[in-house]
Amino acid sequence: MSTLEEEENTTVSGDVAFRWGHKSRVGKKNPKIQYYESFTYDGVNYSLYDSVYLWSGDQHLPDIAKIIDIYETPRLKKMVKVVWYFRPTEVQKWLRGVRHLNNELFLASGEGNGLFNFNPLETICGKCNVVCKSKDERNPKASKEELKMSDYVFYRTFDVEKCILSDKFPDKIAGVDVERFFNPKPKGNDGVTSKSKSPSKCETDNTSTIVLGVPTSSSSDNNHSKKRTLQELDVDRTKSVEADSQSIMLKKRPKLVKC
Repeated sequence: MSTLEEEENTTVSGDVAFRWGHKSRVGKKNPKIQYYESFTYDGVNYSLYDSVYLWSGDQHLPDIAKIIDIYETPRLKKMVKVVWYFRPTEVQKWLRGVRHLNNELFLASGEGNGLFNFNPLETICGKCNVVCKSKDERNPKASKEELKMSDYVFYRTFDVEKCILSDKFPDKIAGVDVERFFNPKPKGNDGVTSKSKSPSKCETDNTSTIVLGVPTSSSSDNNHSKKRTLQELDVDRTKSVEADSQSIMLKKRPKLVKC
């Protein structure tokens, strides 16, 4: 991308800078929807298949998810499609005494509420390092150092339809090849990926306690002030936006139905 293109592709509103990365494709059903491989928001670069924190405002802890799509709608709404991770406490009533690690997550799988969401890009409040410990032959084995430096680990899925845990991974999750959810293949001696130290709105300490960098008083959406300056107006959660000709309601992460 040339310097001129970068300047034209950079938006600054208040104290927040935003820039799209490389374009990837357009929507199959609606070619006016533009998909991207990455973006830079508030000084942090985000790419497809990054694990991130998402903030809905009325919760004590941010949600954790993996980005599987990045796009802009014809109405210039910046959006991400994410597949969720579950903390054990979020699915505790279905665990039935199953033991888990202190920093373990369960990757959503199956079909139905709780698998994925379409969220405004501004709900992302930071990156996190999630490492897969699965012994699945498709998963590049993580080193001891990589596991030590991780914020979270996972090696099991939680089927949102059947509400069961499994250490067997399907070929696809939310239409995406499962390899995209496993550890990335090594690219030479690039070193070990460390814990996320980006200047995010959500940070973790050594005990995996989330420290939220958001105002204590806000609108009903509770969106942080920088989010509002980028988008200029709070997202109306009852307003529909178009995504591949489908009407997606902007709302909080859906709760699992009782199995």
